[in-house]
Amino acid sequence: MAAEVDFDTLVAALQEIVLGAQEAVRRRHEAHLRRLAEAGPSGIAFTAQIPSDQTDAERYETFAISTQSLMGRGPPRIAELSLEFDCELQEAVQPAQPGSSRVVMSLKPRRRAAESALHRVKILLTGPGPLSGSVTVDGVVLRDIEPIHERRTASDERSARANG
Repeated sequence: MAAEVDFDTLVAALQEIVLGAQEAVRRRHEAHLRRLAEAGPSGIAFTAQIPSDQTDAERYETFAISTQSLMGRGPPRIAELSLEFDCELQEAVQPAQPGSSRVVMSLKPRRRAAESALHRVKILLTGPGPLSGSVTVDGVVLRDIEPIHERRTASDERSARANG
């Protein structure tokens, strides 16, 4: 039996994953900057040797490149997450609310579903500022994903549901 997950919950989980990864990248960047500061004015460098002239392959010239010169001005950012999958879509027997319709998605292996019955769903999240995006089905935008600025904690989620 396949597990059922509300589509909005899936999208929110993907947003949380990207924001969590963004936070991890920021922490790693800050740790790297601390190591550079601790290394002193010369910083951390890559050392390489290249032949000093084309006629004498035995003679090498050594040079060092500071990692600070290779770094961008700010921390790296995750620019985009795209998740695409094929599924069957059916309208639910009982709509969630009167006057609305609900779509049920079934993920099935290709060997068990007719190719013509499958639809291509794409969830696209873009950043690096407020994380927003869209959901498309067969290349048609089904809905936009509202931007979120920061990770929500479990207590934030409970408060949102309680006030909701």
